[in-house]
Amino acid sequence: MRKIIFTDSILIDYFNDDEFNNFKKQIFTILEEKKQNNFTVKKSNLGGFQTENISSDISKYNLGIEKILMNKIINMLKNRYTFNEIELSLHEMWINENNKGDFNSPHIHPGSDFSGVLYIKTSEKSGDVAFIRNDKCPSMGNHEQIFNDTDFITESKVTPENKMIIIFPSYMQHIVYPNRENDSRISISFNIRLQNG
Repeated sequence: MRKIIFTDSILIDYFNDDEFNNFKKQIFTILEEKKQNNFTVKKSNLGGFQTENISSDISKYNLGIEKILMNKIINMLKNRYTFNEIELSLHEMWINENNKGDFNSPHIHPGSDFSGVLYIKTSEKSGDVAFIRNDKCPSMGNHEQIFNDTDFITESKVTPENKMIIIFPSYMQHIVYPNRENDSRISISFNIRLQNG
């Protein structure tokens, strides 16, 4: 008998065209404004442009993006997990633009429960996101090469697509591989906090 005792999951879904086109237009507007004013921050990004928290910009322009995003997040969580009444808050949101060669080093998102990314502009070679197993046990030997089984993998890659949204526990270490395209990759990242309702 095999009993699975620990699991980690990422959730993947897609926005419909109408919602996505609304997101894309508004995010491009905010990104250009931030770039003109050189409002950038440096966290895990090596190269590229990362905005500060844009939650106040979303509220200022009354874009409706936050409500659409929260509805999607809630539906994704409800479809995967069973839970009692909870209160979700989107406490941070920022825009990432990675040009050729830019990437994000391995990192986690402390101070939040779930994190996520919505891909606005991407292509097959603009850099996978990879989730890295937090414990180091599998890397102590060559089990990953011997066994074709998820028990022993140390990294799981996802190739981004336009309209794709990924949600994951904030403690999951992840890396964004370098953009190999001549064009930029643009995404929105966010953090979510949970409280018992």
